[in-house]
Amino acid sequence: MKASPTTGNTLAHAGTEDRRSLMGKASRDKGGRGEREVLKLLNDLGFPTDKPGGPEPLCYRCDQYRGGEEAGADVQAEGFGVKLAVESKLRKRVNIKQAVIQAERDAPEGYLPIARTREDRQSAIISMPEWAFVELMQLVKRKHGWKDKT
Repeated sequence: MKASPTTGNTLAHAGTEDRRSLMGKASRDKGGRGEREVLKLLNDLGFPTDKPGGPEPLCYRCDQYRGGEEAGADVQAEGFGVKLAVESKLRKRVNIKQAVIQAERDAPEGYLPIARTREDRQSAIISMPEWAFVELMQLVKRKHGWKDKT
């Protein structure tokens, strides 16, 4: 039997470290799939997929998908008078509240935090803090000339 280079155990008796590395890749692949779903959604809404500095509006996956150390949202989109920072969670069971908290924590200054969560074989849910929803609605009101209630 071949021994594991990290633990010295034979693969028949591989330790949890070897199993975690396999599960880690599957988890990363699933996370990437969720981020690509967000990109497709935003692209379908009119945000072209591009790199920062490209034509406006644009949306792109942030650096962590390439192994970057920089913390931040999974996907960012800019255009139509709004900047969005989207945290994507694709899991068997999703804690929506924690996803919103992470989205708010990781959103760059000036970006509205959004959590896009989807449990396995279920429809996606879009969530955001109330203050961000109010700000988004203010943008819509200004765009369409809506007046406040008197």
